Amino acid sequence: MRCAVLLATIVWTAAAAQEVPADHVTFLETSAIVRGHAEARKLTSAPSFWLAYQVAVKPNVAIDTREVNVPWDPTIRGPDVSVNVSPSTPALGIYIHYEENKATDIEVFNLRRKHDFGVVPVFWLGQRTDAESLEFLEMLLKTRPDLGVGLVRAIGIHRDNRSTDLLKAHATLSTLSNHAHEEALCWIGQSFGQSSFLSDLAKDTSLPVDERSAAVLALLESPDPAAREVIALLRSQVKERRIQGIIDRYRRGVTNSPPETAGPKI
Repeated sequence: MRCAVLLATIVWTAAAAQEVPADHVTFLETSAIVRGHAEARKLTSAPSFWLAYQVAVKPNVAIDTREVNVPWDPTIRGPDVSVNVSPSTPALGIYIHYEENKATDIEVFNLRRKHDFGVVPVFWLGQRTDAESLEFLEMLLKTRPDLGVGLVRAIGIHRDNRSTDLLKAHATLSTLSNHAHEEALCWIGQSFGQSSFLSDLAKDTSLPVDERSAAVLALLESPDPAAREVIALLRSQVKERRIQGIIDRYRRGVTNSPPETAGPKI
């Protein structure tokens, strides 16, 4: 499942601990994410730039700890992504790449790992609240579903459970790619209390097998103890050999750790 940098120092504020990028960035003083693009355009003549900020993230998530490159599958390359693991990478930033006035990419990067952005400017908005971030990302989800996996991942990492509600309401719609659907189910599975929702998807024979398999994988990777009970029932309820095989491989311990995937390389 495709469930996908900067050296940083810690600055403590009254609200939260913020990682301050050590790479060459320009700090913006705007009070809102939605104003960030306009402020950045005033400060650069470059046609391409990144707008970035930090949010509080889910526990036991490791992203961008190293680079992944699978020669036989060009879609699996870039920063690694693992869920339900320890140690985690709690300092993550959401990066939106703009070309002129249009967002062209969204990535999640580990703020404690140095990343080379070349000559492309990076504008830093600092720590933002979950409410503000999710409102901004929901707007993109409605208007720019083509941003796909990166956008879904940016929503999914939020510690606030409203991110799960947002993914359930919007990210399983047909406007998103298959990979974005899989990404959404992965992050839904990282929240407690979602086992029934995922189980219903896994058993729904009207859905494509790929989507049902992704729901099963989300259950297998879930930190929620209730997911284990659901999986035990699913093995006898589903008839598709592909889905049964996924469950059996996990049971036999062939997969001893959550799958590692990668996002697009920049």
